[in-house]
Amino acid sequence: GLLSISSAMAQLSGSSYTINNAAAASSTNFTSWASFVSTLNASGVSGPVTVTVQTNETVSSQIAFGVISGASSTNTITINGNGKTLGVTCNYAAVLFNGTDYLSIKDLTIQQNSTATSAWVVQFYNNATYNTIDGCTLEFPNLSTGSTSGGAYVALSGSTTSCTSTPSTYAGQYNTVQNCLMRTKAGSPGPTWAIIDRGGSGQYSNTASNNTFYKNTIENFYYYAIYNYYTNGNQFIENEISRDNAGTSNNYSALYGIYSYYTYSTNRSTKYQGNTLRDLPYKGATSGYTSTVYGMY
Repeated sequence: GLLSISSAMAQLSGSSYTINNAAAASSTNFTSWASFVSTLNASGVSGPVTVTVQTNETVSSQIAFGVISGASSTNTITINGNGKTLGVTCNYAAVLFNGTDYLSIKDLTIQQNSTATSAWVVQFYNNATYNTIDGCTLEFPNLSTGSTSGGAYVALSGSTTSCTSTPSTYAGQYNTVQNCLMRTKAGSPGPTWAIIDRGGSGQYSNTASNNTFYKNTIENFYYYAIYNYYTNGNQFIENEISRDNAGTSNNYSALYGIYSYYTYSTNRSTKYQGNTLRDLPYKGATSGYTSTVYGMY
């Protein structure tokens, strides 16, 4: 459905917005994720905004948040997923934060429905800052092939088509991913990385990135669970890491739990604390299975 001109042009402010494809479009209801994101990107905000998702939706194009005018520590944008599901089928990130600041997504299942190993679920890009993913399920329902150069549940990188592109300035700073479940269908090899942060090659030694990954449950990955490179002050705390959903020995021959390389500390320590790694290379593996597993590298 199309929004009225007045609602499409006005800056958003307030806590009464909804995304509901079973109701008519109005000044407070968006009939699709696409219409909400388009209005938000084009018009910005003039006060704190809360949007409640009221229906499930499946789309064939990326949900791409851009630079939102008016967003600040006061004028925050909160999307209450309300236990609903957003399914996306696209080649790369299902949900993209492209220079986006002060946006939170809570209690939403985000499904990357692509079968491509290049796909990932959420990406922070172009110095996206102060965003939060909280209590969400990030999943690949259809992934059946493993790759050492593919996708992730959460990626911070310098390219929207590659997880391993290192930008000169950070893809994201002061972002938080917490209380999330990251999983695949049973028997899947999993994405290449669970969480990958390719930090700023020109900033890592003296500028804080300070991204936080707290109390997430990672149930599957193919190569690296946590990959932290060229960053400063990133913290990974009390994450549960396993390959519970892998089921069999379909992992890469050299498996990494945590990989930390060129990680610095300016105004807070780079920290790995209270993380649990178990059932690697896969649940029920015996001493006769040939694989190299690095708990932390």
